[in-house]
Amino acid sequence: NITLKNYKKAAQSLKDGLEFVVDNSSLMIDFYKNLGDAYFFSGEFSKAYAAFDDVLKIDADNTFVLNQYACFLSLRGENLEKAEKLARKANELELENPSYMDTYGWILYQQKKFSEAELWLGNAAKGSSKNPNILEHYGDVLYQNGKKEEALKYWEDAKKAGGTSERLMGKIKTKKLSD
Repeated sequence: NITLKNYKKAAQSLKDGLEFVVDNSSLMIDFYKNLGDAYFFSGEFSKAYAAFDDVLKIDADNTFVLNQYACFLSLRGENLEKAEKLARKANELELENPSYMDTYGWILYQQKKFSEAELWLGNAAKGSSKNPNILEHYGDVLYQNGKKEEALKYWEDAKKAGGTSERLMGKIKTKKLSD
């Protein structure tokens, strides 16, 4: 159901399945992680965050969930202080993961810590030169830091890597960061 984007059905199935998980923390983590995703994508954000908290009670060092939780908070612009802590911990536990670096850098960007964000997003872009989201994020922070020509190059690279959002196309067309 998650694959088919039937998130409410997936959440119900996962909740039902949790009743049968006994003495298997790995399986419980999988259930809660997927439950968090299902809740988030069905718009039940507080339930999603509670499911991620349940994972972290079992495994406080689960880098995937630390990053996912931080990412979801940042997508909604919620509790960025908590998101920053979660993302920082994911990066401390798993060095050199471009996706985790991007999440942390993007949270710093949202907090208007542009110099610090540029370092993290730049490292993410170097480590994942084919990910359009990472390239676009790096372009955005370069623009914020007054490096407009370099920003345009990264936005164009994001497009070449498969980025197709209207927002990205607008930035390339106007050569400006739009809100």
